[in-house]
Amino acid sequence: MPVIRTLSKVAKQALLSPGCGCQPITVAVRTISFSPRQVTSDASFHSVSFSETDHPKVLITGAGEQKLGNKLSRLLNKPNGSNNTRVQWAQNNQTYLIVINHYDQTYLNLSSLSPDYAVAIFHDAVKTGKFECNLKPDTRLPMMYIDDCLRATVEMMEAPTDTLSMRTYNINAMSFTPEELAQEVQKQLPDLEVTYDIDQVRQAIADSWPMNFDDSNARNDWGWKHDYDLPELVQTMLNYIGSDSSIAQAN
Repeated sequence: MPVIRTLSKVAKQALLSPGCGCQPITVAVRTISFSPRQVTSDASFHSVSFSETDHPKVLITGAGEQKLGNKLSRLLNKPNGSNNTRVQWAQNNQTYLIVINHYDQTYLNLSSLSPDYAVAIFHDAVKTGKFECNLKPDTRLPMMYIDDCLRATVEMMEAPTDTLSMRTYNINAMSFTPEELAQEVQKQLPDLEVTYDIDQVRQAIADSWPMNFDDSNARNDWGWKHDYDLPELVQTMLNYIGSDSSIAQAN
């Protein structure tokens, strides 16, 4: 799930292409990603840290369905009480938006979901006490709670440029299997019944992902450290969904 500081090479090429009618700009890039590939700091990008920009005007695009954009907007507005963060969900004409509106920073959220079981299990556990998983019980995948993801994004943006050895950083939190997750949930809800009906398409996607990510560069360069491991994730999700269910029943 890459979180990109500003538009990448494609945007720059679009701005420099004939007929654009725009002046060339420098594209600043810092990326947090779930990818084996990381780009070193001597790559041909320009970058300034979040702390070096006074009350930046920010554009956030993508990830609307997962509410990442709204949560990131609130997080960015919180430190100084400003209201410069604009959430933009449109996936087209991003280059136009940046040039015309003079945004200082752009967050492009890209996401891909294959093992959504890790969310569905909590809803089903609270509502029905039964859960059917579409992946094999021993399918290990990297996972991260949304608060850790957003905090990592802001922390990297705030890091001084001279402390960064990379332009692209992996971030990692926990890795678990459906069976391990189910067992942790059953510690809180012992009556939960879990069955498996393997979806071959989803399983193939899950099998194509690495089981873990090396985020040592992020931990060494800007002090990345996740807060949520599996027990904390389960407790937080059950509290959150249980609270929502209580409110719905009351209404």
